[in-house]
Amino acid sequence: MGRSAVDLLKVAKRAEKQGDTLLAYRAYSDVLKKFPSNATALKRRFDLDLLRKCDPKNKSKEKIEYDTINKMLEIGISDPNKLNLEKFILDNPSVTYAYPVHARLIDKQNISRFVSMVRCVLENAKKPQHRYNLLQTLYICSKRQSHFSNAFKYLKKANDLRREYVKYNPKRDEKDIELIKKKFIDYAETSIFGTKQHDYQFIFIIGMPRSGTTLIEQTICNAKEVASVGEVPFATQFMSKVDLTKDLESITNGLSKFYVDEIKKYNLSEHIIIDKMPFNLFWTGFLALSFPNAKFIHCKRDARATCWSNYETNFAEGNHYSFKLDEIVRHYNNCEDLMLFWKSNFTDRILTLDYDAFTEVPEVVGENLFNFLKLPWELTHLSGEKNKRPVKTASQLQVRRSIYKGSSTVWKNFEPFIGNSFDPLID
Repeated sequence: MGRSAVDLLKVAKRAEKQGDTLLAYRAYSDVLKKFPSNATALKRRFDLDLLRKCDPKNKSKEKIEYDTINKMLEIGISDPNKLNLEKFILDNPSVTYAYPVHARLIDKQNISRFVSMVRCVLENAKKPQHRYNLLQTLYICSKRQSHFSNAFKYLKKANDLRREYVKYNPKRDEKDIELIKKKFIDYAETSIFGTKQHDYQFIFIIGMPRSGTTLIEQTICNAKEVASVGEVPFATQFMSKVDLTKDLESITNGLSKFYVDEIKKYNLSEHIIIDKMPFNLFWTGFLALSFPNAKFIHCKRDARATCWSNYETNFAEGNHYSFKLDEIVRHYNNCEDLMLFWKSNFTDRILTLDYDAFTEVPEVVGENLFNFLKLPWELTHLSGEKNKRPVKTASQLQVRRSIYKGSSTVWKNFEPFIGNSFDPLID
């Protein structure tokens, strides 16, 4: 006759009293093998796993295992069985950063069971980052089950929690934008200075995150002689240290040298290079003067869809504006204002690409894009499956699919809960 949950729990608790963390962890694991929903075992095992991970060997093993999973995700593998993500979470219950990924991939019939486990762990989780990840997980699960009211509550709790620990002041962005504008306000009346030409031809894909930049990058990368360095921080690294009181020629010559030196480290054979750091939009004018043959693709999407997508996305780092809807809207408006300024100064260098139009008539918009870039156009460039390069952004689960319509209407499921937050949008 099998042992009851009570008997198995006694073994685990006895091991805890004796200070044998590993034995207690294994004993609680034995409980969950027979009784997967046992709340006591789920909670205590989570805490014990945190203690286990104080050992650098265990922490290192966890990192190596997840790096393997992440590399598979980057090349487009999303089959839960191949990823073995569920086993990874069961073996490492405190790795809450893996929970939201599993929530997106788990079979729908298993979501309710997973949600019960996550709720139980959430009751015991104390660290803000763990709670944020778990709330994000519950948001994703509720959204997939079309429980939009609950989903919104979970997401708001998650973002409100994260915002408490983030230093972000939108006034600083606005002050920086005014300084940048002032630097270029008389640009049209100044003499044109010569910036050194380089063998590289750069394509900068810019815009708000979640506006289609990754899809456009993947599409252009399907052309021959084109390579991408992804989202590199080089322009920001240089410009963040620049004294904007210096003359433009000095700044842009410095930026040009610094940027090219960093690109050379990639040892790329291709001479057409894509940089898809979205927030290079802040440095567009400086980059345009630094690289006279560079082209800029400004990706745009329905403003409400873009703002909502920023709100719901668990970005790996940065994007501190993305935890409150009103701050996202304010940031979006600031970016739009600056892009209008850049377009007035560099009209022929910037192409605004409508993501929604691209998904509706990709053949037409795609051909226009390639004509702007002076690259040969082929319909096969539209095949997301064709490009095998790793994708490390938040879009990695979408871009491997064929181009699909309707993603910009998802926010409407949450419209009753958003209220008038999107009313100030200038778009």
